[in-house]
Amino acid sequence: KLFILLGGLLVEVLRYNGLHFLHSAAVKNNGISLLISGDGGSGKTTASLSLVNEGFKYVSDDSIFFKEESAEIIVYPLYRAFNLDRDLSNRFPNLIKERIRRIPEGVKLSVDISEIYPDSFIPFMRPNAVIFPKITYLQNSEVHPLSQVQVYDKLLRQTVLAVDREIAKSQLLSLETLVKQVVGYELLSGKDIYEI
Repeated sequence: KLFILLGGLLVEVLRYNGLHFLHSAAVKNNGISLLISGDGGSGKTTASLSLVNEGFKYVSDDSIFFKEESAEIIVYPLYRAFNLDRDLSNRFPNLIKERIRRIPEGVKLSVDISEIYPDSFIPFMRPNAVIFPKITYLQNSEVHPLSQVQVYDKLLRQTVLAVDREIAKSQLLSLETLVKQVVGYELLSGKDIYEI
C-alpha cells in the first residue's frame, strides 16, 4: 500500500518534468520498438515475456513513462522487474525457481528478468508500433490495423490525466505525438496463443 501511495506521488511529480504515465509494456528488437498496451489481464506481460524469450530487449512489462524529446516520444520504465503470477511462471519453465513455485494464488511476484535473460533490459526506446491485446474466445488469433483515432482513444484509456490543466494539455499533446509516431494494431488473442 505504501508503494501505491508513493508511486502515485512519484507519477504526479514527474508530470511536471514532462514525464507521463502509460499502462504499457515496451520491447525492442531489430528496429521494431513495440508498445503493448491494455488493461490489466489483457496479456501485456505474457506477450512481452514471450518476446523477451525470443530475443527482444525490454524497457518494462507493465508501466512506462513517455516524454516528448526533439518532437518524438521516448519511453522509460517505471520499474524494470516483471510481475509474475503462478500461471504465467508455469508457462515459462526457465523462470521456475523455488520462490516462483510458491506464489500464492492471485499474488504476483516481482522478478528481475534480466537475471535470467542477461543484457535484456534497456533503459529507454523510441516506439514505432503499438499493439493492444484483447483476450477472446476465438480459436485462432487475429490482428487488425487501427486508425490513429482508435489508437489515441485506446492509449488515452491507459493513462491518467493530470489534474493541472496546463500539465494535462501537455500530456494530451505528447500523446498525440506518440499516436502520429506509431502504427497501431489490435491483437485478438485466441486459444492458439494461450495454449502455445
